[in-house]
Amino acid sequence: MVPYTIRESLIKLMPQPSPVKLVRIGGSKDGAYLVPDDLDAIQACFSPGVNNFKDFEDELTLKYGIKCHMCDYTSDLEKFKTPLINGMQTFEKKWLDIDGGADSISLAEWVEKSCGTSHDDLLLQMDIEGAELRNLNGASVELMNRFRILLLELHVPACDSSQMQFGADICQLIDKLYETHACVHIRANNCCGDFIDGGTGMNIPNVMEITYLRRDRFTGEPRHMLPPQLPHPLDIPFNLPQIQPLHLNSNWLGGRKRSLKSELKIYQDYIIYESESQPRIISLDYLRKGLLICKKNSFRDLSSVIYGFRLLAFHIRFQIKNLMPLLSRRQTTLIES
Repeated sequence: MVPYTIRESLIKLMPQPSPVKLVRIGGSKDGAYLVPDDLDAIQACFSPGVNNFKDFEDELTLKYGIKCHMCDYTSDLEKFKTPLINGMQTFEKKWLDIDGGADSISLAEWVEKSCGTSHDDLLLQMDIEGAELRNLNGASVELMNRFRILLLELHVPACDSSQMQFGADICQLIDKLYETHACVHIRANNCCGDFIDGGTGMNIPNVMEITYLRRDRFTGEPRHMLPPQLPHPLDIPFNLPQIQPLHLNSNWLGGRKRSLKSELKIYQDYIIYESESQPRIISLDYLRKGLLICKKNSFRDLSSVIYGFRLLAFHIRFQIKNLMPLLSRRQTTLIES
């Protein structure tokens, strides 16, 4: 059973309607994030935990003209898959940490070193395998307010009586960020499974990826806000292709109905998983499921109808792609016999 304090914090993680659309940055595989399309005048991105590749940072720099500062003690410049972009990207071979060690740098020190006395908005993309808790909990509210957008990979191991302190750290972070930022998107990383909170019925991934937007960016009429989609059509299908996709259940929507595009996205992700992990002819059950999803939703909007038919066309193309080698082998066998 999840501690009650964590359950209260989970409610604060439910995605809220966004004032701007979301765009995917960083490619189509692990390391990509959905980002609010509110990137104008952001001075720089801080990105701890790069693991020798920087697809996200390269796109952010080349497409949006945003400087990117990276750090990772386990990475080396000569092993980066792409070189640093001169004048636009920097790298520190350090841990992001608050311990004051010679091999580490705190978020506050890093921002001051890279940006000086500037007070322009920043972006934070953080994937540091659990160290996000102590780093963000240790950051001042003033520093966190510098970041217009937060992209966090949050590690949430299943809580029991021996993990209450870790659970308290998670609650502290969620509650802290809720005061200054709102979650506009959240997705499950399929690497490590999930567990169910008995009180809310929400499935809690052991690793989740969260997109935050600072609250002062929520301007305009609420009726013009874009409702959250779980999963979002732009989400990558999975982080690890050898493990089946993992999606947040509808309890994360707080009573809202899952959109047709989201239902079809779930269906599409499973087709892609089957095609990449177990190449074979996918059962017609998948095709029937896709048609039933469309029928159940009564084709309630034209864009979803188009999306649904594109998805079914994808399914048919996949079937043909996998059928041709089988037919070719069968033809060769007949000729040889």
